[in-house]
Amino acid sequence: MRAEAFAPVLDRIREEGLTVYGIETWDGEEEQILLRRDTKRHNIYSVTKAVTGLAAGMAIDRGVIAADSPVADFFPEIGADPDRAARFAGVTLERLLTMSLPGMDFQVGGDSWLEHALSQPVEAQDRGFCYSNQTAYLAGVAVSRALGEDLGPFLQRELFAPLGITPPKYERSPEGLFYGASKLRLNTSETAKIGRIYLGYGEAFGRRFVSETYVRRALTPLQPTDGEGYGYYLWKRGSSMVMEGTNGQRVILCPERGRMLTMLAHIESEEIADRLTAFLRDALLEA
Repeated sequence: MRAEAFAPVLDRIREEGLTVYGIETWDGEEEQILLRRDTKRHNIYSVTKAVTGLAAGMAIDRGVIAADSPVADFFPEIGADPDRAARFAGVTLERLLTMSLPGMDFQVGGDSWLEHALSQPVEAQDRGFCYSNQTAYLAGVAVSRALGEDLGPFLQRELFAPLGITPPKYERSPEGLFYGASKLRLNTSETAKIGRIYLGYGEAFGRRFVSETYVRRALTPLQPTDGEGYGYYLWKRGSSMVMEGTNGQRVILCPERGRMLTMLAHIESEEIADRLTAFLRDALLEA
């Protein structure tokens, strides 16, 4: 991959004084570090959701849950309340993975995030797009219960350790459950390793982490949005699928080209972050 293709974007970053911690690319054969400001771990925000998505795929591969499993099967709190049972009727794991559960507030809250999420006025019959951290939190809890194991230790054993990633910091809810929507802390290179699994359709670094069938569906824009569509916690952007976190956390995947770009940053303007993402995506395809 021609590093010079990224020169105009890197110049723009310097000229605008943007805080970018690191940018790395992968072209199927070679890793290139285009920018490295530090190797510290940072909050990857909603890129965390793609990690939860991998946990879901692993659980599905183990046969303990399916994409079409009713989430009520893993939440006795739903069945014990007739009103909740009616509101969540027909809601499957895939509905949580694709954010197709209208009625959810964006943010978790309360003394019990689980109770707060299950009390939302969801509209199970409406399959419209509704982006919410609560939805990803519920997905993580459902997967954890299906596995019969806390997701923190599970991910360390089945994902992070095989990738050579020492135990990262992550958030837990007030009731002690893994928060699968945000606040996982990784550095740029570690985040890129997560992307490599998706780019390799479940296989990376000589190991299969999750089935190809699952990853191909995750990379499919199944849910219509006001943009180009949404897969399993990935956004369709042009010919790429993108993991996106606030403040400019991005993993841009171009599976058909076998290319990927990872950026960690602190860019408070989402408009500027989106514009920079578009520039980087174009350079990635042209390099």
